[in-house]
Amino acid sequence: MIVIIAVLLAGAIPYMYDSIANSVGDRAADAITLKAQEVRSKAIETGEDKKVSITTNGITDVTLPSGWHLEVKGLNDSKFHAPFRNQTWNFSSVGICEPLEFRLSDNNRQINIAFDALTAQLLHDNE
Repeated sequence: MIVIIAVLLAGAIPYMYDSIANSVGDRAADAITLKAQEVRSKAIETGEDKKVSITTNGITDVTLPSGWHLEVKGLNDSKFHAPFRNQTWNFSSVGICEPLEFRLSDNNRQINIAFDALTAQLLHDNE
């Protein structure tokens, strides 16, 4: 009986690891989405344009988990690339954000997230 349990556990460990790694990336993507919505709301509320700094390690107040990095793709970009030095994501006082897409990745997984320029809401694959 113990041998059977040990064999089942040994087979399940890789799947549990993948599940944990995937949820770490998903939480980082969720944090970026939440930050976009917060900054947009703050820009509208104060009537002032707001900016979010972008680096390969994340965005303002959102640091990616160890082993993950961020790439960005702007409206006129043909592919994802590392953020430029001192790159920012701009949100206007009327609620419009710069249309950007982000790719979060580690060695095994990529998560692409894109935002509606008018609402800063997360766009899904079918939009």
